[in-house]
Amino acid sequence: MSVIGQSKYEPVAIGVVRATGADAAVVVILNGPQGTGAAAAFTFEERTPAMIRATVRLLRLVADEMEADLQVLGKKAGVT
Repeated sequence: MSVIGQSKYEPVAIGVVRATGADAAVVVILNGPQGTGAAAAFTFEERTPAMIRATVRLLRLVADEMEADLQVLGKKAGVT
């Protein structure tokens, strides 16, 4: 297993990869028991530039969708 960066949530990311049989997993924890943090874990076979680029693209897509949701929620709340 290979983890990018060091995080208190590395074991969680590794556990997700193992439990799901996935090639990679990224976890983002907000206000967890150990605070806020994130970790990315890859199987050694899949820690390739292509897999890392695919992960970055997916994270950007998720971030873009969340920002779009914020705009919708802001309009509903009358916030601009």
